[in-house]
Amino acid sequence: MIDFHNMPFKKHQPIRKIGILGLGRTGIASIKLALRNNIQTYIFDDKSENVPAEFINLFLAYTKWPWNKLDAVVFSPGVPTYLPKPHSAALLSKKFNVPIISDVELVIRLQTESKWVAITGTNGKSTTTALTAHILKSSGKLVSVGGNLGISMAELDSPGRDGIRVVELSSYQLEITPSLNPDVSAILNLSPDHLDRHGSMTNYAAAKAAAIK
Repeated sequence: MIDFHNMPFKKHQPIRKIGILGLGRTGIASIKLALRNNIQTYIFDDKSENVPAEFINLFLAYTKWPWNKLDAVVFSPGVPTYLPKPHSAALLSKKFNVPIISDVELVIRLQTESKWVAITGTNGKSTTTALTAHILKSSGKLVSVGGNLGISMAELDSPGRDGIRVVELSSYQLEITPSLNPDVSAILNLSPDHLDRHGSMTNYAAAKAAAIK
């Protein structure tokens, strides 16, 4: 198991150069957020057909990224960090001490304002996240809601200093969101799941526990 939480990492170290691996909805949102913040960005997907034409100039095989100059690399949730077999980019990140982060971590690092409500668990996450956001909106709060329920937090506008981000987090995301320090958090329940990715119930529970650290 590669312990990404114990890799060298400064909570708010400036990000000037970044790699983004996996170009689904999360990856594309991360690209756009990085570019809006004038971050030099390198992108890769194992399926070249997933690279949008508008970002083709950023595409470069991850083996050719300037790893010794990268400040972080964003992994989409589906990219394995250690099990069942780590993606080769995960091994490069360890070799060069480049933190692997999630799209949520990227938002935390680049948009420091607003409060956070983090919700995780094996079952019921999406329903609870949507209900929490509805209650907060009904009480007059400015709310951005997203995460594992299908909308990347990186594609949402910040709700501002007085606003609240309500985010559903999977264990995959929690493993690589080291700066998460929510104002309110909930672990709804815990039962064996995704053990092919975590290796054991202990590791799975540890990933979930990151929501309340």
